[in-house]
Amino acid sequence: MLQVDPHHCLPTKPPSRHPRSVLHNGGGGGLREQCPSGEGSEPPRKKTKVAVSKRPRKTTPEGTSERVPHDKGKRPTKAVGSPDRAPTMRDLCEGRKLWQLQRSRPLAEVDWLKVALKKSEQCRKDLELVADSTYTKLKDLRDSRRRLKDEVLSLTKVTYELGYRVVLERFRAKYPESSVEEDPFAEWSEDANIRMEACQPFDDSTLPEE
Repeated sequence: MLQVDPHHCLPTKPPSRHPRSVLHNGGGGGLREQCPSGEGSEPPRKKTKVAVSKRPRKTTPEGTSERVPHDKGKRPTKAVGSPDRAPTMRDLCEGRKLWQLQRSRPLAEVDWLKVALKKSEQCRKDLELVADSTYTKLKDLRDSRRRLKDEVLSLTKVTYELGYRVVLERFRAKYPESSVEEDPFAEWSEDANIRMEACQPFDDSTLPEE
């Protein structure tokens, strides 16, 4: 605790009033005593005692004390922003640059997405055209396959009939006295009015003796 020596202040007012000493915080971190100014002549200046408080040492996590290095203002110091401090012109310029950068990135992404969307739409249209042409070609191929199948069946029938006639003529030439019965399954005009079932059960029974 700071003790104030009463001999350091010389009262300038009548002795009926007691002078009051004022303690104020000095620049070195201690308390300094000041005497109020009087109306008379200025009292002689005397030395005053100043109590200086030492700065505590920095404590490391291991519990050891470490002195704070004093660079005497030679090292560059970095200004620490506080919420109450008004923004400077540099802060505003940096904020504007950052805002423009953050704004330009989404705009570039939007432009890229628009270009990709146009390409996708064009590709979709091309694929639709290819699909339509492929469907048309497939339909034509089906029709061609059907026609080819009919032609093959007709050619097979003609070939079979031609081969049958060739064999029959050879048989008649080799055996002129023999007679050949006509095909019993051949269609005749008088059989057109007879109703017949399309599916007939197979009958393998022996024929009755005549």
